[in-house]
Amino acid sequence: MKKKVILLLFFLSFSIFGKDNNIIIENAYIKHVPPVSPNSAAFLTIKNNSISDVSLIKVESDISKVVEMHTMTMESGVMKMRQVETILIKANGSTELKPGGLHIMLIGIKNPLKLGEKKKYNSYL
Repeated sequence: MKKKVILLLFFLSFSIFGKDNNIIIENAYIKHVPPVSPNSAAFLTIKNNSISDVSLIKVESDISKVVEMHTMTMESGVMKMRQVETILIKANGSTELKPGGLHIMLIGIKNPLKLGEKKKYNSYL
């Protein structure tokens, strides 16, 4: 059985609530892909300990040319990926970005990803 290889991913610069620790990022990683692969995906859990719903509206990084938020859905027996404008994190709840569901797509990776390498992202709520 093949082992799934992952990279660590750090999310920084929340535009709201960040300094009060109301928004927490857990289990963040980027799927490791062969050096010739131009794309990968990032997965994580976002916890919202505030009394208000918040939405992830944008993610930026210099890892790839384009960073998009996506979801996967089954349509007529075929998995389809679609870009989403926002990802909702309900008050006192959490949203998991995981394979086969919501995720962050890294399109046009600029340099090959290395196992264990730490990457920086900016996320906006």
